Amino acid sequence: GGAELAANTIEKLVSLSLEEVHDSDGSQSLALDGVTDGEEDVALFPLEKAVLLEVADVEVLHSPLLKGAVDVEEELSQSIVLGKVDAVEEETFENLFDSLPSIRVPRAVSCPEFVQFEFHPSLRNKPSSVDSFLKVIPPNGCIVFLDTETTGLSKNDRVIEVAFILRNYHTMQEKRWYSLINPLGQKSGSMALQAHKIPDRILTNEKPFSDLADSIMNFIGDHLLIAHNVGFDRRMLNDELARLFLPLLPENRFECTLKLARKIDSSKKNNLSAICDRYEVDLTSRSEYHGAMQDALLLAEVYPLLKLSQKMIL
Repeated sequence: GGAELAANTIEKLVSLSLEEVHDSDGSQSLALDGVTDGEEDVALFPLEKAVLLEVADVEVLHSPLLKGAVDVEEELSQSIVLGKVDAVEEETFENLFDSLPSIRVPRAVSCPEFVQFEFHPSLRNKPSSVDSFLKVIPPNGCIVFLDTETTGLSKNDRVIEVAFILRNYHTMQEKRWYSLINPLGQKSGSMALQAHKIPDRILTNEKPFSDLADSIMNFIGDHLLIAHNVGFDRRMLNDELARLFLPLLPENRFECTLKLARKIDSSKKNNLSAICDRYEVDLTSRSEYHGAMQDALLLAEVYPLLKLSQKMIL
């Protein structure tokens, strides 16, 4: 049937300068550079009805699973199409991907303007605990939570995904900076790929770190930086900065949630998932892969709870 034909011809999910946008009605769409609808330079399709596919056989274009497929490249053997799925076929279409390699199309986006955020539910009705937390953070109330994903662990490895969340605890507002990064030919090792599930090929159209460094440094400013296992993230970011002969991030700019959790209880597991489990922070976003924005958001959620536990306030 159509599903069997498509399963035999689809090789893997790919990205073509993909970004998530918000339409005027508040809904989310996928924007693809290089695909036009006749009037705009970027084609927009409903996010929940769109999937990027790479096909190796022209016959897949006639599959009932693909509606309104758009041919992007000239050679059909390497064409990329956008499949729009009818509601009645969504379950069949989702089942099709169960047999495909576990590869994702990252969907995190930057949020350049400040928006409201809330504390973890366990703190929302505890003003005294919130007041105590505010006393142990920088006087300006601003903290940047960050995470990176990389091609591996060595000096030669590169950063391929970064996320920074700036939270102002005086105004209870946050803004976010996110990007995939072109590692300029450095391939992800098997263990790294298993964790972040970002295939090398989707990074080739992304900007290199050299094009993003100024924007990153402007975003983080001189604020306190929070990461889990700071030594790794700091080293990887500083390696990228050193390649550009830019000033490095000093150790005293950072606080490490791994070290903090170990001070509270070194007898327990203190990886990020284990800490979130202990403090009942929802880990749904981390169930399939490690993503920079997902992990930065988890850090932002659990950090106040860790600081309060350290002070034996909770």
